[in-house]
Amino acid sequence: MADDAQGHSSETPRHMAEAPKGGHFSSRAAKREEETPLTESRHMAPAPVSPYTRPMNTQPWQKSTGDWPKDLIEPEEAKGSALKSVIEWVVVIACALGVAFLVRTFVVEPFEIPSESMLETIKVGDRILGEKLTYLNGAPETGDIVTFLDPEDPETTLIKRVIATPGQTIDLVDGKVAIDGELIEEPYVQGETFPLPSSSSTLSEPVSFPYTLGEDEYWVMGDNRENSLDSRYFGPIRTEDVTSKAWIVFWPPEDFGVLS
Repeated sequence: MADDAQGHSSETPRHMAEAPKGGHFSSRAAKREEETPLTESRHMAPAPVSPYTRPMNTQPWQKSTGDWPKDLIEPEEAKGSALKSVIEWVVVIACALGVAFLVRTFVVEPFEIPSESMLETIKVGDRILGEKLTYLNGAPETGDIVTFLDPEDPETTLIKRVIATPGQTIDLVDGKVAIDGELIEEPYVQGETFPLPSSSSTLSEPVSFPYTLGEDEYWVMGDNRENSLDSRYFGPIRTEDVTSKAWIVFWPPEDFGVLS
């Protein structure tokens, strides 16, 4: 090992590492930076998000665009989803209204009782259901409580009890009803049954007793005989006038029950 003019050795000390040929020593931080692979440059633009590829910030269960955050869905797709929802609701509502119309027209219809003509069987304010299936292939029978179109005003529906059917003869005797010459038991009646002093303008002549029903004629009266305008007033009704058979009182709860 050679010494310089001042007596120092020119050999590099063992504890000093040889500098790289670049000229400067590298610090440990710089060395770690060199060893760490560069994953993304600050100057790289983020990749565009496609609504058809699940973004990284969604969850595994979010498999379709419908599950993704709204800001990741393109405007046109969002608009289409909203329109589809509106159409679905319109279809659902239309179907519900259609079913309700069919049920009311052919199956069952609700009514509210406004008068006292059917006391005590049906009270004022009671709400009833009239079912329409019974008379699709059949005719009213004695004792049935029916709803029918008012002979004086077809826009109005009345409710009475069938007392006699086609071919039978009705007579009123001492406040009671006789059918074909025999008095009948009427446990549902309130008051006595007498002829009424007036008759409907729809009749060519007032009803007189005894009265014999023709083909397809039904005699109806209210259970509250002293407060009811019925067949004694407007005459018999026909099958085509009957709209339903009164089935049950469903409101109020204390009056709930099947009508008979």
